[in-house]
Amino acid sequence: MHKIRVLSMEKKKEMNAFAVVFVFFLYSLTTLPGLYVNQGLLTMGLAVLVFFPILAKNLFSRVTKANMTAICIELFMLIVLLLEYLVYDNYSKAIQESGIYLLSIGSIGLLVGSFEFDYRYCYKYGQILAYVCFVTSALFLWLTPYKFLMSMRFGYAMLPSVLWFLLVFIEKKSRFDLLLFLAGLFTLVAWGSRGTLLVVLIFLLLYLLKERKKLFAALVIVTIPLLTVLRNYVLELLDAISDLTHARKINKLIIMLDDDEEIDTSSGRDAIYDHCIDLIQLNPFGNGVGFWTKDPVMHGLFPHNVFLHVGTEFGIIGMAVLVIVLIYAMKKMFDFKGSFFYLLVFFFSIMFGRLMVSSMYWARPEFWFFIGLFLCNRMMKREAIVF
Repeated sequence: MHKIRVLSMEKKKEMNAFAVVFVFFLYSLTTLPGLYVNQGLLTMGLAVLVFFPILAKNLFSRVTKANMTAICIELFMLIVLLLEYLVYDNYSKAIQESGIYLLSIGSIGLLVGSFEFDYRYCYKYGQILAYVCFVTSALFLWLTPYKFLMSMRFGYAMLPSVLWFLLVFIEKKSRFDLLLFLAGLFTLVAWGSRGTLLVVLIFLLLYLLKERKKLFAALVIVTIPLLTVLRNYVLELLDAISDLTHARKINKLIIMLDDDEEIDTSSGRDAIYDHCIDLIQLNPFGNGVGFWTKDPVMHGLFPHNVFLHVGTEFGIIGMAVLVIVLIYAMKKMFDFKGSFFYLLVFFFSIMFGRLMVSSMYWARPEFWFFIGLFLCNRMMKREAIVF
């Protein structure tokens, strides 16, 4: 009986590990079919289809303290949204949409982050998902004409695969994964948004800060002078990639490194950021969830930065809570080393890097998973297995 129970627990940890990595590949798996049906609805539908049996199996077998903490966090956020709904009736539709995201995407992320899993199975299923998403995204970006408006979406779809190959190369020194990473990085430079490159950069910096401190210090010291010296060579390389791929996105990278300061490459973010800073100064206790849907300057655009987004909705208190959570998570993350640390950096980089320049945190399962993992679960160093 004891042996059967141990096997059952092992199977559950394997199933939960699959759920963990699936959170980060969910967007990638719905991008291609999202060309033909609504990707948001497809993402929610696939999430319910895949995660509901896993959630049910965990919660019906044994509800842990971590699960209860996740449920309490969600209930607290729902109460906050209810209060927001009563105070900011002008934003009622946006608040309702945020509540729907929280009940669906948020519930999945929080609960999956609070479940027991063995990280070793994450590597098994992550590799499979990385191959699938890499191939589908690469085929679209390299073979489909008239893809300019879709390239950013497919750049983000390819991003988890590219970062995964880098993770596996660091972990196993696999040359094949290094080649796949370089091919994917080349594709992201050509067609992906700059946000995807930021994610890769964050991963590398955190890895070097933990494992290669001297190299990290050297890079910090020499990067700016080196880029100044090599700027023309970098521009020539980017021009060559542009000529080869005819990709529009790379032109923004070229303009950023060029001397013409009159050309705006921020895609309108500078104006949004400035306005959000003004709003926080005018109302340091928040402007309400979904304020941007009615704000005459925002024109229905969310802030495109998680700090400004939280700050404009919940004020300096909300922004302070976010900063404290991130500092706590970073400190806890650096307590680990080796394979589990690399996996945590993979989670953090995709979540944080993307929300720094794009996407809405209410609708990102990676964000809620991250909250669930670090605030609900207690991670033990022994064998780096999450309990």
